[in-house]
Amino acid sequence: MTPPVGTPGIRLARPADARQVAAVYSYYVATSTASFDAEAPSSEHFLRMMPPLESIYPFLIFTQGDEILGYAYARPISSKAGYSWSVESTIYLRDDVLGRGLGTLLYRALTETLRYQGFLNCYACVTVPNEASHKLHTHFGFKRVGLWPRAGYKFGQWYDAEWLCLSLAAHIEKPAPVTPISRVPEQELRNLYNDILSSWQNAYSTRSSC
Repeated sequence: MTPPVGTPGIRLARPADARQVAAVYSYYVATSTASFDAEAPSSEHFLRMMPPLESIYPFLIFTQGDEILGYAYARPISSKAGYSWSVESTIYLRDDVLGRGLGTLLYRALTETLRYQGFLNCYACVTVPNEASHKLHTHFGFKRVGLWPRAGYKFGQWYDAEWLCLSLAAHIEKPAPVTPISRVPEQELRNLYNDILSSWQNAYSTRSSC
C-alpha cells in the first residue's frame, strides 16, 4: 500500500466513509484477536453504524487527504437511563500506519469529545494479551475494573477480556444531561480537532529534529 498523502484531519464520520472503514477493520478480523468476529462485516454494516442526524454518540474519522487511516467511536453500554453518562469506546487504525502515534492522536480526540459532551465514564474491552491496546488505554489513564476469563475463542485458543475504565470528569450529585454530538457546534469540534492536530504535529516535528 502506498504511503498516504495530503493534510491530516479529524472529523465526524459520513456515510461515504463506510467502505474504507470496513477495509480498516477487516485486517483485524483476519489476522488478530483484537476482534472476535469470524468474518469481516460489510460496508453496509458500518453504514448502519454511522451516526444518524440526531445522534448522541461520536464516530470519528482520521484522514490524510482522501484516505481514512483510522476511526474511533463511542456507543452506549446500556439503553437504561441511569447509564446515560457511560460509553464504551472502540478504535482501529489501518495496519500500514501502526506505530506512528496516530492511535494516541485519535483517542485523544475521542476522549476530549466525550468530555465536551458531558460523559463521565468511558469503558473499553481489550483482549488479553493485546499489549498495544493495553498500552494505549493506560496512557490515557484507563484502569482495569474487571476481567472476563476465557471470554473469546479464536484461532483455536481461548482468550480473556479485560475491562478498563477512564473517569472523564467528576461524579457530582446531579450531573447535567449529555449533549448529543449532533448538537455540538461544528466550529467547536473543528477547533478542538485542529488544536489536537497542531499539538501532535509540533511534537512530531520536535522529535524529528532531535
